[in-house]
Amino acid sequence: MKGIIIIGHGSRNKEAQSQFIQVVDKVREKTQLVVEGAFMELAEPGFFDVIKKLEDMGIIEITVYPLFLFSGVHINEDIPQMIGEAEQKHPGIMFRMLEPIGVREELINIVVNSIKE
Repeated sequence: MKGIIIIGHGSRNKEAQSQFIQVVDKVREKTQLVVEGAFMELAEPGFFDVIKKLEDMGIIEITVYPLFLFSGVHINEDIPQMIGEAEQKHPGIMFRMLEPIGVREELINIVVNSIKE
């Protein structure tokens, strides 16, 4: 079985946490896949807790989608390091990480439409 972890930075702000979870829930609804949200820090559930949850569900392949706009330290160093640690702790699970949102036409359209409103 395959699972997806959407990972965000995390915030102490409850509204920010709620918005992140809303995105995760909507992705799960639209894809009908096993999708869970995790935070790097400052909020729960944490990344490693979600991996354990997926493992308990019988997931053997996890795709990690970083819900970040652009590459930076978290994308280039922190999340890959967390995945490496997870690979050591969970050798029966295969992990892969997707790229952040980046410069995409859809993002440009969102910005342009927001400015025009």
